[in-house]
Formats: sequence, C-alpha cells, structure tokens
Amino acid sequence: MSWLKKLKSGLGKTSARVTASLGAVLGRKGIDAASLEEVEDALISA
Repeated sequence: MSWLKKLKSGLGKTSARVTASLGAVLGRKGIDAASLEEVEDALISA
C-alpha cells in the first residue's frame, strides 16, 4: 500500500471519529460547558 493510500485511509478514520463525536455532542438538546469540553477534546484528539 502506498503512503498516499495509507494517509487517505488514516484521514478517513479520523474524519469519521470526529464526525461521530461532534454529532453525538451537538445532537443534544442544549449545549453546556460539559458539551463544549467534549467538543474541545474531540478536536484535540483529531
């Protein structure tokens, strides 16, 4: 597997994880400090 394919695969996995995390947090009824902390953690871990 070429490095470009590995890069695309890794970025795809990261994108899916961040999208799932943000969707779970932002799909809630209200956004509070804990929700913002979860968004921050998801973005930092990306």
